[in-house]
Amino acid sequence: MMKKRVILFAVAICFCGILVFSAVAANQTDDLPVTESYVTKLFDSLSARIDALSSGSGSGTSQASVAFTAIQLKKGQSITGCCEIILRSGKATAVCPGINGLSDITEGKDVTNGVALTAEHLLVIPRDDGRAVKVTTDDAYFLVRGDYRIEG
Repeated sequence: MMKKRVILFAVAICFCGILVFSAVAANQTDDLPVTESYVTKLFDSLSARIDALSSGSGSGTSQASVAFTAIQLKKGQSITGCCEIILRSGKATAVCPGINGLSDITEGKDVTNGVALTAEHLLVIPRDDGRAVKVTTDDAYFLVRGDYRIEG
């Protein structure tokens, strides 16, 4: 008789354990709890990355950026690199030592060596292979985006 009570008690305990376990499992979701310190650390890390990207780097003669940067060049100076350029004022010509020119995205044409640039047109220097834009007036203003260098 004592043996039957022990077995019945053990079965009852197991049954209660199964009920409690299934009730707890039914109320859980797949989302893990996130602490405030984890979110703060993640936010600080992302803020630091955004600040590093938006602040640029170097002395201004070589810069890779997401936004356009306004720059002024004097006669004889040139912009080279792998970048996008918009001539805002002044005059400049394309420097293309090979057969490929600069891509004029606004008109959809190729600007070849020695051709004067049209103001307010988006130009692309697709590779850093010697292609450039050279200022021919006393000064010129450009908007530049990408990895560029100022020479001259």
